[in-house]
Amino acid sequence: MLATVFRGDPDAKRLAEAFAAKVAQHPSLRRRVVMAGERPAFQPLQPAEAPALGLRPGSPEAVEDEWNNPLQADGPLIRPLC
Repeated sequence: MLATVFRGDPDAKRLAEAFAAKVAQHPSLRRRVVMAGERPAFQPLQPAEAPALGLRPGSPEAVEDEWNNPLQADGPLIRPLC
């Protein structure tokens, strides 16, 4: 997990657009892990499932909560929050 803390008011639209552009450039960010028989394999996500940047007010406790919140087993390999 990468936690980012901003001072002031971040431009949420520009941050989300920049993150979406990076996801579009890197296919591995648009994958999930599934079982193919007895072996794990990468499977592409549907466009609507692509990870999107989430913004929320933060605190040290909020970052700790994210660390303790596991990723969905059948979801994207990343959960970006700022």
